[in-house]
Amino acid sequence: MDANMINTFLKATLEIIHDVAHLSYKVHKIYKKKDEKGIGDVTGIIGLKGSGKGTVAVTFDQSTILYIVSKILDMDTKDIGEDIVIDTVAELANMITGRAIRILAEKGFDLDLTLPTVVHGPDHKVVHQASGPIIVIPYSSEQGNFTVEFSFNPDMKPELPQPDTKKTDTKSSNGDMDHLSKTVTPPSINKPSESKDSVNKASNSWGMPETG
Repeated sequence: MDANMINTFLKATLEIIHDVAHLSYKVHKIYKKKDEKGIGDVTGIIGLKGSGKGTVAVTFDQSTILYIVSKILDMDTKDIGEDIVIDTVAELANMITGRAIRILAEKGFDLDLTLPTVVHGPDHKVVHQASGPIIVIPYSSEQGNFTVEFSFNPDMKPELPQPDTKKTDTKSSNGDMDHLSKTVTPPSINKPSESKDSVNKASNSWGMPETG
């Protein structure tokens, strides 16, 4: 496993999830995934191109994403509909991946994001377009579990000039990492209408096939 890539996504996930939801969680043993089965209920998938082809997927248990949405939008979980969940998952996948490629840019990688897609359901699949191994970082919290997984082509390599680490930035004691500590803007998702015939009320499985 590439420790630099793993640390990049660990850092990006920590910053984004903490900033938008203040969610406390534990990181469990990182492993290589052998199949396409989604490890949870709903997944946001982002493609990457540029210095190398890759895919990033962020998967949430239903309880976890409902908690995160409720914190972001200050809503009761029973009022959170499927459309809001899907929009939030897409935006969180976009934010985590975007933060990761900013960190990778400092290491010389020039990557662009594709538009996120969201798949869900108890048997949904997460298909990676890259040919490299699929690395999974599992997380757990009191609200439920979520995972971040990624895969890149083995020939991925830096293309941008590397920063000169010997030079001292006299403007800031934190150097070029200062921008990573800026406050992240929460996902731009609107609260549902409070009209009596609102369609944003969630069913027990928010549109997902019921099991059993």
